[in-house]
Amino acid sequence: MVVFLQVMVPVLLIYLSGFSLQKALKLDIKPISTLAMYLLLPFLVFKTFYERKLDLNFGYILVITLVIMLALLGLGLIIAKILHYNQKKLNAFY
Repeated sequence: MVVFLQVMVPVLLIYLSGFSLQKALKLDIKPISTLAMYLLLPFLVFKTFYERKLDLNFGYILVITLVIMLALLGLGLIIAKILHYNQKKLNAFY
C-alpha cells in the first residue's frame, strides 16, 4: 500500500492535472503528454528509486516484468503468425 501511495498516486496526479488543464483551457495535448512521458515520469521514477533502499522485492519486480514482457512478445508473435502478417508487420515485434 505504501508503494502505491508513493509511486502511483503522484503519477495519477500528473495525468489528472494534465487532463483537467486540457479540459479547462483547451490546450494542445501533444506537448503536455510529451513532457509528462519523457521528462516528468522519468524524474519521478528516478526519485522513487533513489530514495528507496534496494531489496529482494525489486529483484522480484524485475523478474516478473521480464517474464510478462517475454510472454507478451511471444503471444504477439503467435497471433501475428496465425493472422499471416507479412515480414514488415512482424518486424514491429523485434
